[in-house]
Amino acid sequence: GSPGPPTRTASPVAGARPPPPPPPRTASSTLDVDDDAAEEKLGTFKGVFLPCLQNILGIILYLRLTWITGQAGTLGTSGIVLICACSTFLTALSLSAVATNGRVEAGGPYFVISRNLGPEVGTAVGLLFYLGTTIAASMYVLGAVEMLYEGFAAVRHTISLPGTWDYAISALVIMALLTGIVRAGVRRVNQAAPVFLSIVLFSIVLLLLGILLFAGGVYTGGLSERDRKFFDNVKPNFEKSDGRRWNFRSLLALFYPSVTGIMAGSNRSGVLEDASRSIPAGTLAAIFATTTLYLVVVWLFGSVLKHDTLIDNQYVVADVAWPHPVV
Repeated sequence: GSPGPPTRTASPVAGARPPPPPPPRTASSTLDVDDDAAEEKLGTFKGVFLPCLQNILGIILYLRLTWITGQAGTLGTSGIVLICACSTFLTALSLSAVATNGRVEAGGPYFVISRNLGPEVGTAVGLLFYLGTTIAASMYVLGAVEMLYEGFAAVRHTISLPGTWDYAISALVIMALLTGIVRAGVRRVNQAAPVFLSIVLFSIVLLLLGILLFAGGVYTGGLSERDRKFFDNVKPNFEKSDGRRWNFRSLLALFYPSVTGIMAGSNRSGVLEDASRSIPAGTLAAIFATTTLYLVVVWLFGSVLKHDTLIDNQYVVADVAWPHPVV
């Protein structure tokens, strides 16, 4: 065949200036573009383990666990802790199986469940998870306000409102502050979380140190020598409280909120560097860590303090923490 017509190449117009080169990508412009993606990508420890640890540890550890130990004994309370931990452990295994079955993107539990079971199931579980988290937040805030008023005389004497609105208004103020932090975005939540978690972990160290010093007889805090009686709470000793007699099942229901919060890591699936690896490892590690902590608290307080002290003194954790006047 004959060759086709020759192609015409564009020739530059005489006197025309070439287009200016694109501006170089400076360090500042690169940071502006990639700042969010670079800063918000989290690993297993900071992105999953610490959020789960912060959400699992709650007010029941400070206000109710020692009382439950006085009712069910160290053996019974250990059984309660292990039963609740097994429940969340099986849930975490299911979550891990789903999370490792492909790529996990932003959307938290809704994305993980809806991708495998459909959007209808994912939406239903997401709504229940939202309602449960909201109710749990209200419980934690009310517990924190109770500790502020009952544990700190300065707060009780400074804030005094007409009637019985002290707790309610203080709880609303704290809830508004938390809402402001959450509304600011995930980055602000991640910045504030280490502060709150540090306070919780520091208080746990002080209460464990206090009960050990109290057991050795070198420190009493807000208690007395009469409150020390070793191995007085080994067996269950259910007593009446608030007009009802408690049993193993009711105490199990009371303690169960202390093991929830394992979905905190999957909530950050969109900002995790490797969600398929971080969610299973961080969630299971947080469950093992908190379960161990609960068992240590149960056996230390149950083996050192007298039965009546655990039942009658609701704030025994604060009384025994070292040093009591500062805490």
